[in-house]
Amino acid sequence: MRERFEKMPEDKRQRAMEKFRKWQEMSGDEQAHFRFMQGEREKRARQAVEDTVRNSGLTLDEGQKQQFTEIYKRERRKLEEELRAEMDRRRQERLPELQKLVIEAYRKEAVPIPSTPLPTPTPMVAPSATATP
Repeated sequence: MRERFEKMPEDKRQRAMEKFRKWQEMSGDEQAHFRFMQGEREKRARQAVEDTVRNSGLTLDEGQKQQFTEIYKRERRKLEEELRAEMDRRRQERLPELQKLVIEAYRKEAVPIPSTPLPTPTPMVAPSATATP
């Protein structure tokens, strides 16, 4: 495990460390929920591989199926990364449009706050230095 970690590119290593720190900060219930959700993701991934094999018409032995699964995971990871990058790019392009829409909507919907004049401050008079009680 350590060798695998050390072979990772620096950005992935930093991301892994950040995930580990977050894991340590989670409560037991949060960790259990995370494990459950991870199990569900893995179950869906296995099902996607099985569906792909079935739809391909290939007949694979266990070793071939394992190789097919690795290729599927690798290509799926690439696809997911490309889609994330594309969505990030599109989101950034559309943020100015969103900001304009929000400002316009706010101006139309905002309830004006009545301005109440501030009370005029009364000047404080400093006691005279020569005055004695």
